[in-house]
Amino acid sequence: GRTSRTASLVSGLLTELYSCTEEEEVAAGGDRASQGRPLRRDSLDSSTETSGSDAFLGGRGAGDSRVLQELRERPSLRLQMQYLQRKDSSELKTVLRELKYRIGIQSAKLLRQLKQKDRLLHKVQKNCDIVTACLQAVSQKRRVDTKLKFTLEPSLGQNGFQQWYDALKAVARLSTGIPKEWRRKVWLTLADHYLHSIAIDWDKTMRFTFNERSNPDDDSMGIQIVKDLHRTGCSSYCGQ
Repeated sequence: GRTSRTASLVSGLLTELYSCTEEEEVAAGGDRASQGRPLRRDSLDSSTETSGSDAFLGGRGAGDSRVLQELRERPSLRLQMQYLQRKDSSELKTVLRELKYRIGIQSAKLLRQLKQKDRLLHKVQKNCDIVTACLQAVSQKRRVDTKLKFTLEPSLGQNGFQQWYDALKAVARLSTGIPKEWRRKVWLTLADHYLHSIAIDWDKTMRFTFNERSNPDDDSMGIQIVKDLHRTGCSSYCGQ
């Protein structure tokens, strides 16, 4: 019926929101190649772009980048200044031209990535609005249902979290439930909010718990873990 179709639509949109966009980018690149246009990869993955420091080491010629390579081999600012002070004005001008050239390259890359980010954010917002409309369409039409607004992550403040949480409950009530691709992120978000609500310093707790020294409560914690495993029906760790 109508509810099942809406649930299927919402499930598909949620999966798309959290799926990798790599296939779409590759397909778009194939279309451009077939039309004779050059390919341009706009992936936001930093591994696909040359890092800023590495970009300064390459260049238009070995002579242009030699000074920059030698400069980078000197880790401290004091050593770098001493190295540059030994260069004559012509060498310094060459370094300056090379730096300006490379800054221009990195600026163009950054601008392209920011434009890509804006396009992706706009697409995400559009899909979130569609999910919101679907959730309101299958709701019980209560006053609280008119305030439903689906977002990928809770906004700042308790009201922002509550709005995200209410929309999440509406998704969970659908026949398809929360898509498996999204569940890990949901649980992590809920856990982070809970730790924040009880004023737990998670970084400090991690450093205290996971270290090479034995903590006073390690034995009692181990016993509690075994009890929890038994209570949840896990038999793999019996006797451990």
